[in-house]
This record gives sequence, C-alpha cells and structure tokens, in this order.
Amino acid sequence: MTLRRKLAFGVSIVGLVVRIGIVLVKPEVLWLDDSFYSLGIARNIALGKGWTHDGIHVTNGFQPLYVFIMVPFYAGLPGSDHLVPALSLVMEAILNVATGWLLFRLIDSRIGFRGALLSLMAWSLSPYIISGVNGLETPIQAFLLILIVTLYLESWRFALIDPDTSTQRRSWIAFGLGLLLGLLVLVRVDSLVFVAMLLADLILRFVLYLRHDRTRVRVLWGVALVGIVVFVAQLPWFAASWGHTGRLAFDSGAATRLYSRAHFAGDNIFITHLFGLIPYLQLRTVTSFLPWSAMMPFRYFVISVLALVGVYLLAYRTGKIQFEVLAFIKDSAFLWFYGVGLLGAYVFYQFTMWNWPRYFYPLGMLGLILLSVWVEAIYSSLQNVFLANRPLGSIVYALLCIGFVVTLPFSLPADINPLLAHPADWFTKTQYNAAAWLKGNTPVDARIGAFQSGILGYYSDRQVVNLDGVVNYAAIPYNVSGDTAIYLANEDVDYFVEWSIFFHRAKFSEAGLSATVVKTFEGTNDITVVALSSQR
Repeated sequence: MTLRRKLAFGVSIVGLVVRIGIVLVKPEVLWLDDSFYSLGIARNIALGKGWTHDGIHVTNGFQPLYVFIMVPFYAGLPGSDHLVPALSLVMEAILNVATGWLLFRLIDSRIGFRGALLSLMAWSLSPYIISGVNGLETPIQAFLLILIVTLYLESWRFALIDPDTSTQRRSWIAFGLGLLLGLLVLVRVDSLVFVAMLLADLILRFVLYLRHDRTRVRVLWGVALVGIVVFVAQLPWFAASWGHTGRLAFDSGAATRLYSRAHFAGDNIFITHLFGLIPYLQLRTVTSFLPWSAMMPFRYFVISVLALVGVYLLAYRTGKIQFEVLAFIKDSAFLWFYGVGLLGAYVFYQFTMWNWPRYFYPLGMLGLILLSVWVEAIYSSLQNVFLANRPLGSIVYALLCIGFVVTLPFSLPADINPLLAHPADWFTKTQYNAAAWLKGNTPVDARIGAFQSGILGYYSDRQVVNLDGVVNYAAIPYNVSGDTAIYLANEDVDYFVEWSIFFHRAKFSEAGLSATVVKTFEGTNDITVVALSSQR
C-alpha cells in the first residue's frame, strides 16, 4: 500500500471510529422516528405477526430490502429490542465508511489524489454525512449506488457496448449490473431515477456508436438484458405486496403525497411546486459560500454552478484543466442528470417542504465529486501561475485540509448535529420518554393513536395506531380530509399522543370524544398525552 493510500485509509479509520463512538455513546442522535417503522415491521415479521407496525393494520409502507435484512436479526436474537437497532447502526457505519472509500478510489483514479483526499475528509467528518447512519436504508442505498457507478465506469459499460466482447461475458455483466440495479430499487424505490438515467446512458451510446454496426443485435441484447433483470428482480416484491395488502404502490408514498397536497399545497399547484423548489436550492447560502459549509446536499446545486464557472475561468486563463477531468465529467453525465432528476421527482411528486434531507443523501457524493474538481483546478492553477514558488499550491492545499478538519464538525446547528448534540436535547428525546411512560402507566390492552408512531410503537409495548398513513393505509383518507378524530373514535383509541404543535389536527368534540391531558413531556418537541373517552 502506497503512502497516499495509507493516509486515505487512516482518514477512513478515523471516520469509522467517530461513527462507532456515536453508536456506543449516544445512538439516539442517529435514529429517526421512521427508523422504528422499519425496525418495528421487521420485528413483527420475525415474530410471525406479518407486515404490520401496530399489530393491527397490514402495510407495505417500507423499503423492502432493509426490512428483510433485519428480520433474521430479530429471529436469531429474540427479545433483543435494544440490541438489534444498535447492531443496525454498526452495520450501517461500516457501509458508510466503505462508501466513502469507494468514492475516494473513483475520484483518485479519474480526477486526482488531492481532491479525492479532501472529499474523503469531508465524507468522514461531515455531520450531515454521518447523520446518514440512521437505522434506515440510507447507507445501503449510497453504498450500492457508488459501487454500481464504479463498476460501470471502470469496465462494465465498455464491455457491454464493445462489439468484441463475447456474448457470454456480455450476458454475465448485463445480469450482474441488472441485479445490482434491481437490489438498489428494492433498497429505496426512488433509485428508479438512477436506473432510468443509467439505462438511458447505455441506450444513447448504443444509438450513437453502434446502430450501423453488424454486431448491434448482440450488443442490444446485452443492454436489454440489464433492464429485464431489473424488472424481474422486482417481481417477488410485487407479488408479496399484492398478496399481503392488495396494493402495489407503497402506502408511505401515497400518505405523504396526499397529505402534503391537502394541507400544504395551495390552489395553484404550479406555484406550490415552484415555492417547494426554492428552499432546496438554498439560494441564501451563496452569500456565505465556504466549501465546508456546503455539506448539505441542497446547497450543492448553487455551489456546483459557482464552482464549475470558476473552474472554467481558471482553465481558460491558465490552460491547466486536465483532459482526464473533463472526460470524467462527460463520461459520468448520467450522474448529473440523476441529481437533477431526483430533485425534480420529489419536488413534483410531493409538495412544498414535505421532504427530508435523507431523500437526497446520494447527492452529497455528487457534490464531493465537484468539490474535488474545484480543488484540483485551484491547485493546478496556483502551480501554473506562481511558477517561481511551487510550494504555494501545497501550502494552500494543506490549509484547506486543516480548515475542513477544524470546521466540518460545526457545519450543522448543534440541535441537528450528531457530533455536537446531547441526547437529552435531541428532537426525538420526548418521544422516548413518552414511550417509557406509556409502557408503565397505561393498561396492557390500551390502544394509542399517534402521527409520529415509530418510537412510540417500538418501545411502549402497546398497540400504537399510525395516523398519518405511512404504515397504515386505512388512516390516509381521514388524514387527508382532516377527520383524524373520527378515525380515532372508529378505531376505539384510548390515548392520543403527539407533538403539541400538531394538536389542531384532531377535532375531538366533532367526533364525540372527550379529551383529557394526562401528561406532557417538555423538550425540543413537546409531547402531550391525551386520554380519550366517548361523549355518546
């Protein structure tokens, strides 16, 4: 192993130690409420209760591959309700660091070591990247995506398109690529955007270079086989979803789309989409541009434009942009179309701000690739301009690395920063407290209703009925129409537990319910527990 690789390996080890340390000391700052939707369903499948989070309603509102990966852990470690979530974080921490290493290798081979090392530092120490270790499918998606990109760009694309590739080898590569893409979609369904862009890249290259070649039929078969395998890989999920729920579309997607449209979208849907797009561009960050403050993916769109313009100007004035860098940007065009497509898909599928940063987590990798281009261009330009002082570029690069190491831990506010936050101040702390109170102060057969029901349902050992419809399809029409209280009455719910700011959603009196506040948990997000009884 060369000295450069040893240095990069050391950075990766630091990143792993940081992640494992957080898992051991304060795992609560990594888990999300949605984490326990997936983990709770996996636990119930292992216990033989089926595809359900609350033990009552069957759902397909989960990303399948991650849930099915976790089922054997619950089956093999019965009663380990606290251990298994921690093990999931350890597994994800390792995958997350491996993702950073693959990204480093890709950038190092195609752009340059300096940009690759700085990007690896950012990946290893950025609190936003670390927050991707969240007890959900996020790290698995990122790992598979960069693995596919690496294999595709290094050899598989050329082998699929090359007329001299043997039919057997082309078929095996097409099968392997299709299988990995199929697994990626099963990890997270929005990966279909990536699959579409990669297949479009293959088809475009076939049309441009081989449409008149006598071997075009064999090549076209290889391209088609990739898409066929992707589709076939989804069939077991389609069949299982239909058999369990009678639905193919995810409950979670329908719930968030319909709710956001009903309660956040205005009459003019186009204008709503437009205003939904603006926050993602994060235009206000332009005035405070610093590389280490750009670790949130939404900022990358503006930062990337500025960086590319700067790189172009530097190249025009100094002529020091390497041909290999430009070739890589061209070869990886499908990645940039994927970034734009993913943003557009969410903006026009859901509404306003009803999106979460983890949806766009893969865009962080694209931003770091562009960051590496910027670093390499700046270094080359400095070396070219200041020929009489060659160490200057190295000094600037060293200062940039030090700046990243020092400032990255502070690039997110403390209340959403897993490196700096204290568990007692984390925004989900009150949910854990409420779950413990429900377990110790409510009847065993009590039925509880909550919009944010992941943590409550997992740790309270009670039937917690999901009210936003993400893992309970039956609740969606009531949630959309604003008749949540009627649904609570129909489901014979005994307690309503929710963030205090959301209490306006439930109009108890209109449903003939009497509501008595029995407990309030104060914190970043106050939680109120209300006992319900019928007035009729």
